[in-house]
Amino acid sequence: MLREVPEGDVEHGEVLLFHAQVLEDAGEYERCLEFLGDKSGEIVDRTIYSVQRARILLKLGRVEPALWAWELLLEENPESKEYIKSTVLAKGADCGESI
Repeated sequence: MLREVPEGDVEHGEVLLFHAQVLEDAGEYERCLEFLGDKSGEIVDRTIYSVQRARILLKLGRVEPALWAWELLLEENPESKEYIKSTVLAKGADCGESI
């Protein structure tokens, strides 16, 4: 039986992010991106949502939207090594790592 989920339910949002992570780990990048888009309004943690979405866009080779997403994240937290490396990768430079 499905229960009604109150708006802003953090636990529900975490379950959705976990489901998206499972799709990503399985290599189902298109499905993951579609899932994140469909469930966007139900996910409370916008930072984790944005990071996962940016990572998937980059894995799918959608460089322009990935770069835009990573740059927005970098503006929010310019100290983040993950955001810096991912922005560099999205710009096409090699920093010795992959997403």
